[in-house]
Amino acid sequence: LLLGEGKINGLDLIVSTSHFESPVPPYNHPEGQGGEKRKQQLAIALKTLNAKIALKDVSILMGDFNWNDKVEGNMNLTPGWNDSWIVCQKKDPGFTYNAKENQMLLGYLKNRLDRICYYSKTVPKSISVLMVGKEPIPNVFYNKKSRGTLKRLPVLPSDHFGLVAELQL
Repeated sequence: LLLGEGKINGLDLIVSTSHFESPVPPYNHPEGQGGEKRKQQLAIALKTLNAKIALKDVSILMGDFNWNDKVEGNMNLTPGWNDSWIVCQKKDPGFTYNAKENQMLLGYLKNRLDRICYYSKTVPKSISVLMVGKEPIPNVFYNKKSRGTLKRLPVLPSDHFGLVAELQL
């Protein structure tokens, strides 16, 4: 957990980011795909942030949670915490890892691995969240071997699409 504390427009805030345990590799890991480890990591992150919340107006936790609702279940945030994608009631399922849409990936996997969660003492006047980084970088390619064939694929900013959230307090 990496966090920074500061003040913006008179509001005390904490902004934090984390990268939770990856589900791969190895597939045959004795602890499965890391679901229990991710649950522990989320609990530690929230405990750390909740200990500071009394002194802050806003707290943000974001990053690659590698969270799979089918494996770990719904991400049970502690009271007062909100998942920006869910709050915005997006019709899009929010797959930030999407091998079907991300042109630099092969395969079929898709999931909402990345999240921006927030805690605010006041209800935001508005909140928006956007998915970014969905377009290839012009004229940049890489070669990937797949089933014995070398494929030339475009490069995007990441294998995950990014999220940008805006809270107006």
